[in-house]
Amino acid sequence: MHVVKNGKPALAQRHREMEVMAFRASCGPFVDVPPNEWEKPGIAFLPDHIPCVKGAFVVRAHGHSMEPEITDRAWCVCDPNVRLATQNQIVLVEDRSSPGTLRYALKKFRSETTYSALGEPQIGRVTLHSLNHGYPVIHLDDLGTYQIRGRLIGLVDEIRRVDRLSNREIKVDYDF
Repeated sequence: MHVVKNGKPALAQRHREMEVMAFRASCGPFVDVPPNEWEKPGIAFLPDHIPCVKGAFVVRAHGHSMEPEITDRAWCVCDPNVRLATQNQIVLVEDRSSPGTLRYALKKFRSETTYSALGEPQIGRVTLHSLNHGYPVIHLDDLGTYQIRGRLIGLVDEIRRVDRLSNREIKVDYDF
């Protein structure tokens, strides 16, 4: 038996939700964001104009290097179901060797392809690029422990937080 909330099956409605991450995604080099500027984690409704993907999450952009497409403080909706980034995708990269919130950057992904002795393609040198050409390219070194946490699937100016128990919108009194 399926539980119905607001006229929709609960399972279908849950897929229209996304997790709100506490950290901010740097739109520049990996930089630290002071704890007083972290976001309140929770759940928000996935806007109708953004594709519904399992596990979608949203992070707040921090910085100007991805302008004009991604403005400072924009909400960036990401699809975590990325095994391997493709050329020129905008991705959220985590530098696992860095502490705290210093570890997340939102950038355009590029890599050089090399081939093994058997002719199989392999990812070579990876670089992260800004859309605003006034910012330097980030070269990911071989010693770093980097992980692509998601690819950008949409942008919104504001989010609608939801209370999971009542499935109702929560009004938030602050906005940084």
